[in-house]
Amino acid sequence: MHGKPGHDQNDLKAIARGNGMTVVVGGYFKSNIFISKDGKNWEKINFNIGVLSGVVFVNSRFVVMGESGRMASSK
Repeated sequence: MHGKPGHDQNDLKAIARGNGMTVVVGGYFKSNIFISKDGKNWEKINFNIGVLSGVVFVNSRFVVMGESGRMASSK
């Protein structure tokens, strides 16, 4: 049975790749961040600044952007 599409914490909205790492972000109530070196095995990162809508790789760092205007970057 088909229904209307819904949103939940599994929503993923953006992807970026750099330095051999792939980062996918999203979420619905809080941040969802997953990282992978090979695209097959994924690790969930426990970090929350709210729902994330974007990620870029720039100057050797991943920068994530939240729907609330918050930003954070990797080390």
